[in-house]
Amino acid sequence: MDLSGELLVIIPFKDRWDLTSDCLKTLNDQVVPSDLSMCVVLVDNGSVTSETAQGIKGAAESYPHLKMENLRADYPFNFSKLNNDAFKAFRTEKTKWVLFLNNDVSLNDQTIVSRMVSCLESVPEAGAIGCTLLYPDRRIQHIFAAPGVKIIAAHPLKGVPYNHEHAWFQKSARPVAAVTGAVMTLRAKDFEAAQMFDENLPTMGQDIVLSCMVSQMLSKFNLAIHSAGVIHHESPSRERAFPVAEIHNVYQRYNPAIFSSDYYAQVFSRWSEPPIYGSINEPPYPVFKVI
Repeated sequence: MDLSGELLVIIPFKDRWDLTSDCLKTLNDQVVPSDLSMCVVLVDNGSVTSETAQGIKGAAESYPHLKMENLRADYPFNFSKLNNDAFKAFRTEKTKWVLFLNNDVSLNDQTIVSRMVSCLESVPEAGAIGCTLLYPDRRIQHIFAAPGVKIIAAHPLKGVPYNHEHAWFQKSARPVAAVTGAVMTLRAKDFEAAQMFDENLPTMGQDIVLSCMVSQMLSKFNLAIHSAGVIHHESPSRERAFPVAEIHNVYQRYNPAIFSSDYYAQVFSRWSEPPIYGSINEPPYPVFKVI
C-alpha cells in the first residue's frame, strides 16, 4: 500500500492553547510511515492571549515531526469557512488527504492517523473516515452520526460507558451514515468534489451534510474506525443554542437526501438518540416545534 504523500491537518481554534498544545503533542507522537508527511494548519480565529501567541510562535520547534503553518482568521466564527479557507490556502499538488481536527481532541491512539489514511488507500469506495471518540471519563461521545435523528443528527450510544467487548467494536471499521467533523479524514480531491463545507452552515450540521454529500454525490460510503484512545474534551453537559436559520437551511437544501442513508435503517426511530425501533407510521421528529 502506497502511503506516500502529504496529509493536510486543519485545526481551527481561539485561545485555549492548553487544549491546542495537547492536541498537537498527540498528533506529533503519531506513528506514521516515513514517507507520509503531515502539514498542520493552525487556524487562529481571533485569539487574544499572550500564551496563545507564544504557543503559535514556538510550535515548529515544539512539534518537530509536523510541518507547521498558520492562518489568522479575524472574522466571526464560521467552522465551514475556517476549514475551507485553510484548505484553499495550503493545499498543494502534494496534498493527497485532509484531516479536519478539533483542537479539543487528543489522539492518544498513536496509530489512528495512519489507520485512517490506510483505510482511504485500501478501500477505493471509502468517503469520509471518522473514529470512536470518548469523553475523558471513558464514556462514548461518538461512534458515528445518525442523520435525521432528533435535530439534525444524533450520536448513538452517546454517554454509554465504553466497553471494548461490545459487538460494535469487534470490527476495526464499519460503514456508517455520517461522521463528525471533530475528527474526519477524506481524500483532498473528494473534499473538493463534494463542494467542501457549506459556509451557510457556520456552527451546525456542516459535517453531517459533507459526509452525506460524499455518499450522495460521489457514490461512496463513510467509515468509522474503532479506537479506544481518541479523547474528545467537549463537555457532554454544555448548553447549546440551536441556530434555527441553519437548521432550516439543512432541511430545505438537503432533505431528504441526507436523511435517507442506507447505513442507518429506516426502521429506527428518528425521535430517539439511542437506537430503538420506531412505531408504525411514526412521523418525523418535530424539530421546529421543540427548538
